[in-house]
Amino acid sequence: MSTEQYLRQAGVKPTRPRLLVLDALQLAEQRYLTADEVYLWLSRQQHRLGLASVYRVLADLEQAGLVRRHQFDKAKACYERVSGAAPLIHLVNTRDGDIVALENEALLASLKQAAGELGFDVLDMELKVFVSPSEPALAGSA
Repeated sequence: MSTEQYLRQAGVKPTRPRLLVLDALQLAEQRYLTADEVYLWLSRQQHRLGLASVYRVLADLEQAGLVRRHQFDKAKACYERVSGAAPLIHLVNTRDGDIVALENEALLASLKQAAGELGFDVLDMELKVFVSPSEPALAGSA
């Protein structure tokens, strides 16, 4: 499905800025981009779109449910294009801020089951796990 069709299917008018921002989120090497990184990616691709416009478009797309905003620790908000796939577990490296998306259906099912046992239905899920790289020297002394 093209980006234009993706927007139309969601009932959002496919304007040039929306198409550009969604393409940046889809085509960039990183899965998660800040607004500044979207702006820089577009600039490198020779697209002229102001930083304020990038922020405005990201907010519009988030409100439409086409982009998901993540706030990992105290870092700037990151955005990802919503793919319709299962919720992800995000491992946030506290040393360098890198984010690793982890798909673990068994863990997600276990969380849903636990919520059900407490009388709740899971409507949406976002799990952030803050991690630090293992120290080989420390692992051997345990």
